[in-house]
Amino acid sequence: MTLVDQPYQQGPSQEQNPYLRALKIPLLLVFALAAHVCSSPPVAPPSAAERAPMRSTRLEFLLTRGGARCIKVFWFVLCLVEVLAICSTTVPELAPLQPFVLRTLFAPFSSWTSSPSSSHPTSPSTITPPHPQPPTSMIASPSNLRLTPSFVLGCALAALGASIRLRAYRALGAMFTFEMAIKRDHRLVTSGPYAWVRHPGYTGLVCFVVGAGFCHAFEGSYLRESGVLRTPLGRALVLPGPLLMLSVGAALMMRMRREDEAMRGVFGKEWEVWARRVRWRLVPGVY
Repeated sequence: MTLVDQPYQQGPSQEQNPYLRALKIPLLLVFALAAHVCSSPPVAPPSAAERAPMRSTRLEFLLTRGGARCIKVFWFVLCLVEVLAICSTTVPELAPLQPFVLRTLFAPFSSWTSSPSSSHPTSPSTITPPHPQPPTSMIASPSNLRLTPSFVLGCALAALGASIRLRAYRALGAMFTFEMAIKRDHRLVTSGPYAWVRHPGYTGLVCFVVGAGFCHAFEGSYLRESGVLRTPLGRALVLPGPLLMLSVGAALMMRMRREDEAMRGVFGKEWEVWARRVRWRLVPGVY
């Protein structure tokens, strides 16, 4: 019997009604939509002349423009993989996909699972070689993907972050650009979400990032249940996505002060009056 011929294995503590598991599919689509909103520029990129006054570094330019696209692709692929795996175990018409899903998305990582009795997982004698078939109890299974409270919370946070960011897009209109820039007809917006914090677009982004962690870093998610993070290849494929996202987030957080200084230089007294009224950069009453 080959690996893909074996039935999906699932421990009693991981059992979940297939109908309840299927409810995760629309929530994954909601998360993917939130990722699209948060990482897609609402307007065309600014010209070089519009970026010049802000003096952005080349690295910052590459992170905000190219990094956002890569992050969006990463989340889309991850959601697509999980939707496909869940559908193969919950939709009868897609049951023929089960061998393909197990063989390509789970089996390669199951074969690197450490022996449960091992106290030295890095020792060659305690690692199941990649070619022989691993014990049935060590095979990762699409049936272990399930709807969890942490995922629901994460999806809600991601949707909230996208909603906040979308409101910031609409409030600024053509002036909201991913790269720091001063438009020819730039004006100071103090209404909508900008009446509460000075950088609501970043507030939404932080909310989305926290939600993404709850969705994909806890038990029940593909990253945790497939074993992908236990293999060198899996880590090489997966970890650049979160690391890039954190790098982009850090770059954006550090440039908030520069944006404030630039706005003060352009609008002067008008900005100072607004800054005294709206003291918080990200979260009212916190920061």
